[in-house]
Amino acid sequence: MKKRLMGAALFLCGVLCLTGCGGGSSKLTCTISQSGVDITLNAGFDGNKVKDMSLRYDMDLSSYSDTQISLLEKQDYCKSIKASMSQFELKNCQQNISNKALKVTSDIDVSKMSDSDLTGSPEETKKALEKMGFSCK
Repeated sequence: MKKRLMGAALFLCGVLCLTGCGGGSSKLTCTISQSGVDITLNAGFDGNKVKDMSLRYDMDLSSYSDTQISLLEKQDYCKSIKASMSQFELKNCQQNISNKALKVTSDIDVSKMSDSDLTGSPEETKKALEKMGFSCK
């Protein structure tokens, strides 16, 4: 499940970086649910250039036993995400399990990305992500 989750996020980031977004200062939020995990990508734009990006993973653990949750708490999801997205530099990654839910958040360091990876049309980005099954607003 983790490999599919990481793969989806990696693919999402790649598409967003290749197609970019634009048209003044704007924000794009795209979500998808896969294997019981909700993945959200937020990107902020200034014109046709990505200014900031963040990822969030949410997993409902209500069907997990306390023993299973205890085992999940020992796993380093930030390390797994960083390894699966090695072409991006992630920062401020945090994971938290509370109220029978796992949440992992991270920022993508866009200052480490090339300008050509951060430019493009917002409509193209939205269309490409929606074709992959994401819901964008």
